[in-house]
Amino acid sequence: MSGNNLTSPRRSSGALKRKRIPLPWPEDRIFRILSIDGGGIRGVFPAAFLDGLEKRHIRGRSIVEYFDLITGTSTGGIIALGLAAGLGTNEIRNLYVKRGGEIFPPLPEGFIGVIGNGLRNLRQYFRYRYDRDALIRLLVRTFGDREFGTAQVRLCIPSTDGRYGETYIFKTPHHPDYTKDAHEPMTKVATATAAAPTFFRPLEDDGYTFLDGGIYANDPIMVGLVDALSCFSVRRDRIHILSLGCSTHRYVVDDSKMEGGKFA
Repeated sequence: MSGNNLTSPRRSSGALKRKRIPLPWPEDRIFRILSIDGGGIRGVFPAAFLDGLEKRHIRGRSIVEYFDLITGTSTGGIIALGLAAGLGTNEIRNLYVKRGGEIFPPLPEGFIGVIGNGLRNLRQYFRYRYDRDALIRLLVRTFGDREFGTAQVRLCIPSTDGRYGETYIFKTPHHPDYTKDAHEPMTKVATATAAAPTFFRPLEDDGYTFLDGGIYANDPIMVGLVDALSCFSVRRDRIHILSLGCSTHRYVVDDSKMEGGKFA
């Protein structure tokens, strides 16, 4: 990953000054989008679900063949990149089942447990909970030197730029207007979308400070939908979306959140 370049322009500085010209899309063909939410180690659920679909319903063929675009945030972005890189769903599931502990090790039991493990762990507990280097090592082993533009399916992977305070969506070159991201390493894209505040250190790269895409699009359905409508001449009623979350946990603002401000 390249060093910090303070002259890098805002991502939005390259925004079109005109309406994007959509590419033709057959009227009788459904545009299928796979959207995968963020959720850390709980990404094992969508990975296992997709693996089950392949084994039970499409007789081992790649699930990628059934989607025209995949969008994923954070752990969902890693899964999306894995699919687009040609990894089997079983391989992706095993990343979580067999190697997930390297990225998301169990946290100490409460404050006393942190103290017992020393000052260094105490400091990390209050800064970043997990070791980003462990994540990067696993991503390098998984994606090697693959470039984003070699993806086997169209991708939209959300991240956030903390330097300028803007959204930053990595897009494969599936439209002539998309020229910025084709040569980005898949490892960089995966690290950028998964840099969750308080969990992983932000990714400083090429003049940008990348933070987790879940800051603004933890459920990236609209990222995929807007891209499909702006890039292709497809009607909204011809777009089908399979959205996979990572949990059934319902978020509730209880008294502790109201009074103590703890919304994490």
